[in-house]
Amino acid sequence: MPPAPEKVSVAEKPPADVTADPYGHMADLDSREHFDLPEQRMDDDPALQQGLEACEGKPAVKLNDNAFRRVIENFERKMTTEFYYPPEEKTITYADALVAQAGMYRKVIEGALRVYQPLILK
Repeated sequence: MPPAPEKVSVAEKPPADVTADPYGHMADLDSREHFDLPEQRMDDDPALQQGLEACEGKPAVKLNDNAFRRVIENFERKMTTEFYYPPEEKTITYADALVAQAGMYRKVIEGALRVYQPLILK
């Protein structure tokens, strides 16, 4: 009968030194000069930072708990609703359609499909 393996307590193992990761230091370059450049700093208005015109639209709102719950419930109900999905020629849920659309987009990027067919909602 072989001897029982020794049990090593988790507390006895020293924590891994994450700064010794060889993959993070493959080029051994000092990249500090590439960060926090003036043109990379955030502007007070994100639209101006991206070169967009300031929008006069409605401001964002924070929903109270009950309203947030209702939004989530309705979103979940929508995602489980079935409809006829022409690319697969069958009835699927909206959640499955999102997965199928992502798969189609990937095929276009990889070159397996030439044209992306968007999901058009009525």
